[in-house]
Amino acid sequence: MPSRNQDLFVKIAIAVTTAAFGLAPLLGAPYVWGINHLAYLPAVWWWLYGIAAAAILFLLVAPERLARLDTAATHLHDLLWGRSFIPRLIAAAATILLGWLLRAKVHLLGDGLQWLSELGKGEIYLHKWAEYGSLWLVRVMQSALGGHTPETAETVFALLSALSGGVVVWTGIHLAKRLVEGTLPRLFALCSILLSGTALMYFGYVEFYPLLWAALFAFLAASLRTLDTGRGLWLVILSFLAAVAIHVQALVLLPAAALPIVWSFRGRILRRVAWGLYALLGATALAVVIWLYAARLDLRLLLLPLFGGRPPAEDYSVFSAIHLIDLINLALLIFPGLLAILAVRLPGRNAEPARQRGAFLRIAAAFSLVFLLLYGAAITMARDWDIMALGLLAPILLLLSRLPRGDRNALTARTVAAYALVCALGAGSYVAANLREDSATTRFESLLNERNRGSWVLYAS
Repeated sequence: MPSRNQDLFVKIAIAVTTAAFGLAPLLGAPYVWGINHLAYLPAVWWWLYGIAAAAILFLLVAPERLARLDTAATHLHDLLWGRSFIPRLIAAAATILLGWLLRAKVHLLGDGLQWLSELGKGEIYLHKWAEYGSLWLVRVMQSALGGHTPETAETVFALLSALSGGVVVWTGIHLAKRLVEGTLPRLFALCSILLSGTALMYFGYVEFYPLLWAALFAFLAASLRTLDTGRGLWLVILSFLAAVAIHVQALVLLPAAALPIVWSFRGRILRRVAWGLYALLGATALAVVIWLYAARLDLRLLLLPLFGGRPPAEDYSVFSAIHLIDLINLALLIFPGLLAILAVRLPGRNAEPARQRGAFLRIAAAFSLVFLLLYGAAITMARDWDIMALGLLAPILLLLSRLPRGDRNALTARTVAAYALVCALGAGSYVAANLREDSATTRFESLLNERNRGSWVLYAS
């Protein structure tokens, strides 16, 4: 039977999140960069916030069920996950068009300015092995547009960014279908993964991470399909290889990516041999990583020290308070509905995903969290949010895969609608704050003023 407390806890989480989005900009504190986007936007956004907050409050406290909302949720579910692919295609195409029309004109986050400079120097540019496939693609497209200039680089990035958004929407719909069952849990999951701070990546974002997210969404959707049906292993392998070619960060998911291959072997002997090879290769990879960490200073500098930082952030380490604060900000930035995702799992029994699917998601989540905790770009997390964000994707998918469903699901259409609004509010204000040139500049300067100014001198000059 469903737990009444489940819906209540989710409502409280939504209300707290909504209030936090409004209060954080008023605090003037440097440690709420993940939710204080309204502080950098014009007054009209505060009016929009007030309207959204009022709508959320109404949905949370309305005493009666809204029959029309229940019907709308059912129709939306049937459109997105029905037999016809046309609604999904329209959603993806609309995302591409919106991303192109509203593409960013200022590129202060990530390494955007550096890439425009490097890829605008003609035939001489910085070769980075970590993004070799992405660089090759951008250079080829620049040549097709007439040459290697900053203008062609910006145009290519904008095009790839918008196209990536379409791929993420298309594959995200399929991913939500495989993750959860039931109308409201599935809509809840879809809002979680699409109404995200990563939406900024699909509005002309100058970096390679939009491509990476598109490839990994395809990989994750293909993997869950293969684990459910036993078909399509070739698409799992192809999408993962594409992701690695785009950015080697995808190797974080290699231990999970190997599992569908291991499970594809039939027969007890072959399966045991496959598991033996999996364990042997895993142990070898771990030994190589440990050896490289001990032998190469440059690799040690990529990881945060466990205790006690290093210049220019002596107070920043894995277990430092400021690192924890940054991680909380990042989590709320990427998944504005995080508190509700956690709250929906508090009471009662949660769904257990199928054994292979559960193992796949747990392995992916574990290695993602290790990356998130240890990677050194955390020192500049507010700027380098794009590379850090991937560490949150698999853990969130694991949480969503365990959403209560069937007769144990107590979510209402009103609660899911309020959840969609709060996710849209968080993601939309972040996107808007970085698409407007004045807002993006003010926000970036505030980050420079508050922390790590020395490591961002290049961007401030």
